[in-house]
Amino acid sequence: MNLFCEVLIKNLEDLENFAFEISNKINPDSFLLISGDLGVGKTTLVQFICSKLGIKEKVNSPTFNILQRYWIEEKKCFLNHFDFFRIKKGEDISFFDEFKFNSINIIEWPEVNSEFWSGEKNLFFLNIEFSSFNYRKIIFKGF
Repeated sequence: MNLFCEVLIKNLEDLENFAFEISNKINPDSFLLISGDLGVGKTTLVQFICSKLGIKEKVNSPTFNILQRYWIEEKKCFLNHFDFFRIKKGEDISFFDEFKFNSINIIEWPEVNSEFWSGEKNLFFLNIEFSSFNYRKIIFKGF
């Protein structure tokens, strides 16, 4: 099933509502790949998704440690929040492979290391762009 939509985000409430929709689509072995410029709201979206999935812990960007893991009681799996910003293109990150199975995987800056998620079947691509009037536009594709 192919999914495609473009959504205009005017405020945090719109972003939270979008996060609710996304949280209903992702399951263990899903990969949500989030691209966008610095400061566009990638981590804020992940925080809302985590909240919608019942994660009570404070969700921070894993920019310096690359991975943060959170247990989702309702789904009985982990959510892995990866941030590849500090990874160099082509850098070997295979030591993270064991974490990605039977988990929901959210990756910020996925284009830096596409080998990590290539070949996976349950992929969702999301690009957040700055738009006019300080709005954001989200382009979402799922396969």
